Amino acid sequence: MTLDTPTLIGAPITLNTAEMVFLLTILNAPHLIGGDNEALFPADEATKQTLWEAGKQQLEASGRIVWDAEEHTYHFGNQLVSMLIDIAFPEVAFICQVETANSAQQVTFAIGTTQVIELTLHGQEYTLRSISSVNFAVQMVANTLSLPPTLPKDTGCSFTLDTETLVAARQAPDMLLQPSEHNPLIAHFAHTLGHLTHSVTFTLFRIDQGQIQTMRTLGLFIEQPQDAWLIEPTDHETATAFNITLTDNDHFIKYLRAQLRALHQQNA
Repeated sequence: MTLDTPTLIGAPITLNTAEMVFLLTILNAPHLIGGDNEALFPADEATKQTLWEAGKQQLEASGRIVWDAEEHTYHFGNQLVSMLIDIAFPEVAFICQVETANSAQQVTFAIGTTQVIELTLHGQEYTLRSISSVNFAVQMVANTLSLPPTLPKDTGCSFTLDTETLVAARQAPDMLLQPSEHNPLIAHFAHTLGHLTHSVTFTLFRIDQGQIQTMRTLGLFIEQPQDAWLIEPTDHETATAFNITLTDNDHFIKYLRAQLRALHQQNA
């Protein structure tokens, strides 16, 4: 996994579901993090075979795979093979799901040994883009979310709410404004909940030989352009309570990089 050199490399590659079925089957991939796994790995063998044949034909027609009659095997372009291996068998991956009042978007980053692959799904089309570093992937996410710039004194300040209270406060933020509390940080958070523009869920994975070993979930509540709150379970196993931290662009970038680095080091 590379952490430096923030540069995009290679051109995006777009593949449809049938083409992905063929390629993932060839690689014997168990699943695709961030993909429509019900469509990519259908339980019905006849459906799977139909998709496999269609994908093979389409890839042959586009020249992305070429049959070698002498060696009785397919040849793939180096870029395609490299990207597919890293999305099918990454070391670490994370999914970013962004919800607003009118839309929902998802992007996945699969972190391999030499590159990071950005994976997006629109309808039945997968777009893969190779990125040279984790740092740049995290910066891309932060830029997309338009997190507030570095804030003064309160950045990094936090408090804890149990899960039941947090869920209820999403629907009725004023419930946090109890006279007995007198906590300006909680009042600040309640104001954000009442004017929420974006709700973001991050799911982080540690993977070994294609199998998920660790999964962590965290979130962001954002009121653009001035406020963002990092929501993290106090215990990733039980998620009975959450630490809620006022964050900003620089604070969140450092936090997410550290989380990804820690997962990667567990595989070392």
